[in-house]
Amino acid sequence: MCPVYLPYFTRETALQKEFSNFGKIAEVEMVKDAITKRSKGHAFIQYTCQHDAMLALENMDQKNFYGRTISVELAKPGWDNVGKPPRASGPPKKWNLPEEQGEEVDYWY
Repeated sequence: MCPVYLPYFTRETALQKEFSNFGKIAEVEMVKDAITKRSKGHAFIQYTCQHDAMLALENMDQKNFYGRTISVELAKPGWDNVGKPPRASGPPKKWNLPEEQGEEVDYWY
């Protein structure tokens, strides 16, 4: 996953549209305040291929996105708020992605 630091009004659909220029996206997850449900100004974008994630990182880091210079980084392992280690690598448990005939999908975080 690539964490992206964004303007607070950014929507997941806008991220999906902009970052899909670099490859197939498995998931876009906006980080929101638990109480207000408002964006905290960053998101995680998971690509189906590590190469696509690196391409997005190289092309979008420090670029203008809706009037703000955004930062794009590789996700770093950490601990969640209930003491469990994060999903840091390996394939997701289950995704509702369309199956492409004859092509094996490789997932990276």
